[in-house]
Amino acid sequence: MSGGTEPTRLVTIPSNDSTILRMCTNVLSSYFLFELSQLVKSAIPSYFEINLDTVASTTLCARADPVPMQSVPTLHERREEIRLLLASNIEALANAIFHGDPRLPRNYLAGLNPQDRTFALRAILQLWGVTGGTQVPREVQLKATLATHNGLDSLLNAGTGTGKTLSIPLNSMLDNPKDHWFVLIIGPLKRLQVTQGNDFNTQYQIPTVVINEDTPRNDEWWQTWIYDIKKKTPGIATHIIVTPEQLFRSPEGHLSRFGVLIRNKHFQKLLKRIYVDEVHGIHVDGTDLYGNKAFRPAWGHLGELKALLPRSIPWHCMSATLPPHILKTVETQVLRQNYVSLRVSSNRPNTTYATHQMIKSLDELRNYNCFLMCPYSPEHQPHILLFFDNRDLTCKVACHLDALLPPKLRRTGIVRHYHSGMSDSYLQDAHTSFADPRGTCRILCATAGEATGVDFPNVKIVSCWTGDTADRAWKHGLFLVFYEPWVHDISLDDFATGDLRDPDRPQGTLTQSSRKQDRASFASIQYVQSKSCLRDRFAQYLDDQAPDALDFHTEFCCDRHPDSPFDLQQMLPGSIFPGDPPPRPGKRKQPNTKYRPTHERSALDLRIILWLESRVNANPNCPRTTYDILTHQQRLTLVRTPAMLIPSANSIVQLLGESDEWEANYATSLYKVFEDYASDLTKAAAEAKKEEADKKAEERAVVQSKAAEARAEARKKAEEARAAKKKVAEEKKMAKAAAVAARPTKRCRAS
Repeated sequence: MSGGTEPTRLVTIPSNDSTILRMCTNVLSSYFLFELSQLVKSAIPSYFEINLDTVASTTLCARADPVPMQSVPTLHERREEIRLLLASNIEALANAIFHGDPRLPRNYLAGLNPQDRTFALRAILQLWGVTGGTQVPREVQLKATLATHNGLDSLLNAGTGTGKTLSIPLNSMLDNPKDHWFVLIIGPLKRLQVTQGNDFNTQYQIPTVVINEDTPRNDEWWQTWIYDIKKKTPGIATHIIVTPEQLFRSPEGHLSRFGVLIRNKHFQKLLKRIYVDEVHGIHVDGTDLYGNKAFRPAWGHLGELKALLPRSIPWHCMSATLPPHILKTVETQVLRQNYVSLRVSSNRPNTTYATHQMIKSLDELRNYNCFLMCPYSPEHQPHILLFFDNRDLTCKVACHLDALLPPKLRRTGIVRHYHSGMSDSYLQDAHTSFADPRGTCRILCATAGEATGVDFPNVKIVSCWTGDTADRAWKHGLFLVFYEPWVHDISLDDFATGDLRDPDRPQGTLTQSSRKQDRASFASIQYVQSKSCLRDRFAQYLDDQAPDALDFHTEFCCDRHPDSPFDLQQMLPGSIFPGDPPPRPGKRKQPNTKYRPTHERSALDLRIILWLESRVNANPNCPRTTYDILTHQQRLTLVRTPAMLIPSANSIVQLLGESDEWEANYATSLYKVFEDYASDLTKAAAEAKKEEADKKAEERAVVQSKAAEARAEARKKAEEARAAKKKVAEEKKMAKAAAVAARPTKRCRAS
């Protein structure tokens, strides 16, 4: 939420307008104090100069005699006075305060109708005053504010850090407090909710609450802060920040407390405006795509919420990632046909774009050495943000880079990992440490959670792999895409199926077991394989047709221009990993027998992880994490070392090169893990041997039993065959006797 940042130093006011003089005096005396560095010549013969250093003494300084000033009004009184000030006085007050100030969008204001211009000037004065003169809304922010004020849906498509959310407090500061309207803000992440809530509560002094699974559930809190359903009276808060999941039924079929409240007709009448931050989540997270179920189905149901609420409520949507196929989904779900579309180029003119093919794969950790200075220098190490698509790799890279630091600097927070599996306190601490230019953290390894709606003005290098998007969290420096060698094995012709208008489409339908090669999108493969300008490739993806979409202020635009002497190594703090040297011919690699058998490692690693978690949980007041006790590399060393080389607790200390303090705190209990595991292996081996013997005996018994059954069956069949043969012989004998008896008697002729 940012506007212009240069404060006004001197305000010149015509002396013949007492109303404007009184207003300026009240506004200036109450909102901020600045040093008066110099007096500005004015074309107006008679004018007052307000010395901002002496405002606290309630004295209005003039060329003539000083005029006593009224007592300093409260914030509520100041805001109300501006809200209710006559239109003619508003314009005169703005002209007096912003005389010669280039931050005021005068050309835009001049083209507005009188009503809209007056409202815009009120918003400008409110923000200017509340922020002590440090912020003045830009033209696009005023356009968004006016669209919502006039009851129209609107969509602001602009990059991170352009102040998309500033229109929220601009409208709210001009609401009549007696009406006590509610403003609903739908956002994707709890951390982003907390940041916005703090800004609204402290910087703009708008009562704001955040509702998620951590929100108190007792009736008193809800009646005090939100709404009393029985009395039908609103609480203290006017801004409510929620995640989409709070608005719809859970997978078990239950509505949250706020989900029930927003379906209350009396509460709905108090809803004034709805803002959707990171609205691209409707398509990316809330829609079944390419054979995969929606990651966060609640995003896909926002259209149902719009149908449920009164049509008079305007919806304002914001995002930095709205290519045409995503924009179409958003328009269908939550925007009316006459919505106001606002667009600011997402181009980063202070960013250089580049790609780099990794050695082997993402799991080859030496690929990431280039992001750390060697030797390490805290004064010269740039802030670097690394994005990954899974937690395990995030932690592995962070632990690997931390292990490369000098021993005294390891586990001090210079390199940290960030993903949703960490505690809220850890995530907030890691984010704050990295975002602060003076913070300890210099390299943050993060999943997508740190890429949404976050602005890091101090970041110099951002890197991700080919599956991530680029328009995220940096304002200048280098954006580097790491990719694996298999990217060049994929042909763009393989993406001929599906919706050809969707640049994020994979090669075919995806399943749970699909490889990352199958999951790679057309746009990401096209980006890496592109021979033309990468900045232009991003503009095409985002359909960015702004005049400045291809401008850049850096030495290099990207690494695709053949006439440019671009050298990636010169832009990185460490050396790029060149790969292992080829093996010498004629020598075969001998099998290594100095490691623990591979089938024993997984179970031991799991026990060490459980031990680490128990040590961290044993002291909840200690800010240490598991990798503060053992790095990933140290854990790998322990599980690979054979049992014979770890005969005691001290051997673990020597193996890891740890300190006496570490030995006193952890060595004994960790060695107990190895002892128990060795004992369990011995028991398991004995049990396995016994089971094997029992199994063989059982198998022999089964074989003997089956052989006996087979012999008995054979005897039975032989007896049956003999009986059948005997029966056949008897039948033949009887048939022969019957045939003889049936022959006629022959008489002798002689007789």
